[in-house]
Amino acid sequence: MKKLFNDYTHSIPIIHSHLEGQYKYTLSEVKYSFTILFTEFDFHYISGTIPEDKEEVISEIRKYIKERKKDEFILFSPNEDWDNYLSEIFKQIGGAIDLRYSFTLDQTAFKKIHDNYKFNHEVKLQRFSDKLSSSPYYQAEVYKDGKVISFSRAYMEGAANAEFDVWTDSKHRYKGLAFETSLVTINKLLELGFTPNWSCWEHKKGSHMLAYKLGFINPIKIKAFIWVNDMGEF
Repeated sequence: MKKLFNDYTHSIPIIHSHLEGQYKYTLSEVKYSFTILFTEFDFHYISGTIPEDKEEVISEIRKYIKERKKDEFILFSPNEDWDNYLSEIFKQIGGAIDLRYSFTLDQTAFKKIHDNYKFNHEVKLQRFSDKLSSSPYYQAEVYKDGKVISFSRAYMEGAANAEFDVWTDSKHRYKGLAFETSLVTINKLLELGFTPNWSCWEHKKGSHMLAYKLGFINPIKIKAFIWVNDMGEF
């Protein structure tokens, strides 16, 4: 099954964290020339041979949405041919297309940034567990009054890659907390031989700025095909 999604050059830790068993997933019907990886999250991935009949893809997505009672569905593809095909489908059903940016870490630049930085906050690194993940993952946190006010986490690990997520309480933003927690988590991932992945929506300019500040470079644009319940029935 892993070979089927080897044509992806983006979203590697998301896809493989599912295929390697960290998160549960389901697959579309095997009778088709394509396969859709349905994840526990809103992001899903298609691969295989493009079918002539668009209704085959539409029916699989529609069945998943109805069975899982989903209000949102976001689909990604591995290449331009699939992008063009899905563009027609999502135009047909009244969906939308947005862009995500996927960054590559310049490890030499990051090492210099990390080693020369003087931390202003105490950052605690731990292995964190949640209800969805079958195994703990690394999360760096900053506390205040016994509560987490900022964290960065490598919550999806697969194919020696790790997907990144960053959060800071709205009352404590613009203090460098996300930067400091990210420095700690990324450094740990590199020590373990993981490649950190940073991806975000096009409009999340703050996330773009933080990525560059940490040493991430050369973002590639990834089309995201989106349906939400407000758009009408899929």
